[in-house]
Amino acid sequence: HNVTHLLLANMAPAGYFGNPKNGWVDEGLAHWFEEKLDGKCTNYCFEEVLLQQGQLYKGGRWKVPVRRSLEAGELVSLAELGEKNTDQLTFPEHAQSFAMVDYLMQAFGGDKMREFLRLLKGKTEMRDALQKVYGMNPLQFDPAFHEWVRETYPLLEPPK
Repeated sequence: HNVTHLLLANMAPAGYFGNPKNGWVDEGLAHWFEEKLDGKCTNYCFEEVLLQQGQLYKGGRWKVPVRRSLEAGELVSLAELGEKNTDQLTFPEHAQSFAMVDYLMQAFGGDKMREFLRLLKGKTEMRDALQKVYGMNPLQFDPAFHEWVRETYPLLEPPK
């Protein structure tokens, strides 16, 4: 998790990335790599969501909770999430950010993500970077993301 933050901060142009307003990408990517390596998301940075010691959201396994949040109408729009800094994200927004990055990585690949990150780090507005790299605006992103989650994320944890 934290190594991803450090690598992202050092990606040209170098500098901290989570503020202003890139929290969902900053945290989503860190959680995405964490999930790929460990199978769950259990790490947070010291400033995030005013965490209590030992707090863990949904056991670190977020695909089912994200799908259930979608079905309950509880996901926030990309436009709303795109206004938050890293330290303003709630636990459910961390999980949604992970899922949004998962969608972009799985549906479009890492090369597109790298291009998107470089534009954001170069101070391109998120809506413009999204349009240039992925061919959609934030209003088009939400239904595409929701459809992908419905097709990809289960409603129940698989039996162990």
